[in-house]
Parts: sequence; C-alpha cells; structure tokens
Amino acid sequence: MQKILIVDDTIKDLQSGSQLLTRSGFQVYTARNGEDALSLLEKKIPDIILLDLIMPGMDGIEVMRIIREKYPEIPVVLCTAADQEPIVRLAMLSGAFGVIVKPYDPDTMLRTIRRSLGEEG
Repeated sequence: MQKILIVDDTIKDLQSGSQLLTRSGFQVYTARNGEDALSLLEKKIPDIILLDLIMPGMDGIEVMRIIREKYPEIPVVLCTAADQEPIVRLAMLSGAFGVIVKPYDPDTMLRTIRRSLGEEG
C-alpha cells in the first residue's frame, strides 16, 4: 500500500484529502504544519507528499526546500487555493512535481498522484 503525507493547516482540506485517498487505497498520514511534517518524516517515509502552499509558520515553499535537501527521492505536490500562474511557476522552480488547486477535484488529484508515482503518463 502506497503512503501519502498530506500537510495542510485547514482541517477541512486534511479530512477531504484523507477520505478521498483512503477510499482510493492509499495509506494516509497527516500533519497540520511544516514543523510537524518534518518531524513525522523522521519516523515515516511516504511515497509522496501533498503540501499546502500557504500555512502559518513555515510556508510550503520553505518546507519543500528542506524536504528536497533531506529526501530528494520523495515527490512533493504543492496544493493551493490560488490558481495563479506565478504561484505555479514558483512551485515548479522550487522543485515541486506538480500543483493541485483546492478545493480538491478527485480526478485531478488522483491523476497527479499517480503520475508522480510513475503509474500514469
């Protein structure tokens, strides 16, 4: 069973993402902020990370840079409610595998995850 870490400060987004992914056969871990995510990564290594872009404390770009340094093999997909080209460009330049716009569209989310795991072209 493939493991996914969802990092988001919004409980509603954590719950909806977790429910969708659990129903789709993934094992899901969650963290409410960047610090908790980095701490969890010391104990459990997921196959992919879905990382909220805008969070209090460390934002998603900062968390992703740390993840890229320590765990370069884990694909990171940034999640944001802002569907704006500059944000997508910044995410990709920072090393994100992709960007998912919230609220989550189940088909887009699953397609992006499968692509990042090398399951779909």
